[in-house]
Amino acid sequence: MTRMAAPRIAICFFGITRSLRFTFPTIRDNVLAPARAAGETRIFAHLYRQSRVESIRTGEAVDIDPEEYRLLGADEVQLEMPDAAFSALPYDEIVAHGDIFQNGLHSLGNLVRQLHSLRRVTQAALLWEPDIVLFCRPDLHYFDSFERPIARALSRRRPACHLPYWQTHHGYNDRFALVRGAHLARVYGLRAERALDYCRSGTENGSRPLHSESLLRWVLREERVRPLAVRAARIRANGETAPREFFDRHWVTVSHTAIHYSRLPQRMKDGLHKGLNIAQAGIDRVIYGNRADPWEGWVKRGQIRVRRDAA
Repeated sequence: MTRMAAPRIAICFFGITRSLRFTFPTIRDNVLAPARAAGETRIFAHLYRQSRVESIRTGEAVDIDPEEYRLLGADEVQLEMPDAAFSALPYDEIVAHGDIFQNGLHSLGNLVRQLHSLRRVTQAALLWEPDIVLFCRPDLHYFDSFERPIARALSRRRPACHLPYWQTHHGYNDRFALVRGAHLARVYGLRAERALDYCRSGTENGSRPLHSESLLRWVLREERVRPLAVRAARIRANGETAPREFFDRHWVTVSHTAIHYSRLPQRMKDGLHKGLNIAQAGIDRVIYGNRADPWEGWVKRGQIRVRRDAA
């Protein structure tokens, strides 16, 4: 009697390592370990070569270790200079549709770099023909294990794209994802190839500026999307957490899910999602502003601060 082959799980890291020395313990425990326990796992990475992070938007100006990516122990690594994305994608045409961030193309340039990096690592991973693909940013602190989401995805035959439901910003949260099925992995990971089509699909004069969360929602508009019960926080290069990190309570996630699958008009859905987000933001201010250490020392006064001894 032959044994069934173990499922193939590809883990794709993309972008810049930025704060990997701080985030790697949670990546190791909550991403890599659960995946390896669930099946045959390979790690793919496309990252940018840089020794310093400077950002107008975040105020970062920090030197980083260009060899930090080795912490991931990736099976396949691609390294490129950051500006390689601008020649690989129709950057000038995308810029012609406007800069929604209004900061001198700084954030738009970073978005194009992220989309290019995501595309390159997706192309590499799909050659292995995985059953499940985890798309993960290396600069995130993952609070929750992927163990249950991976098990649930493997137990269901229907392909689906599992996304975090917090901080959707008028679209879908694009920080990380769990995808079941090659078709959806292509839709999610190769969306850089549809970025210009998105810009050209605007209702006002046939044009709209590129926006990360809205682009993801647009490419997945006809696909099966399910909520992913994993929380993660952006960690800056200096080890501090990005401001305004908050997450849905369980009832909020359930409510978002019910709205998403309802037959209500899309405009009404958007209004209900927005109302829930406003309510949840108020609850976060009350909980995190007045109660000490609700996550065992991780959350204080509305911000998640990295424990320096965790690295």
